[in-house]
Amino acid sequence: MGGLLEAKKVCELAESHGVQCIPHSYNTIVNLVATMHLAASVNNCPMAELDVSPFNPLRDDLPLERIKADRGFVELPRRPGLGVELNDAVLRRYSYEGAKGLDMLTLPMERF
Repeated sequence: MGGLLEAKKVCELAESHGVQCIPHSYNTIVNLVATMHLAASVNNCPMAELDVSPFNPLRDDLPLERIKADRGFVELPRRPGLGVELNDAVLRRYSYEGAKGLDMLTLPMERF
């Protein structure tokens, strides 16, 4: 899908046909919070996936404040944007700088 706006359009289309949407997000805190905002912004998302695996540094260490579930519910952050502030040190530790010597623009497309 093409981001939050496209996901919202899919949810609204589903709602027009009486279908519920249950969005899934399983990796970073940014994706998790974006998914929570999506679910809160439409009428047909009664729930969303919340990763509760014991080890996920991109969920637990990346944000300055953790998202906590209380009896299956979470409160959306109230700060601007998605409302999550990231820990710069953790962001640097897990940042991807690309494969050395690999330029996607110069490779022949038949390799993909």
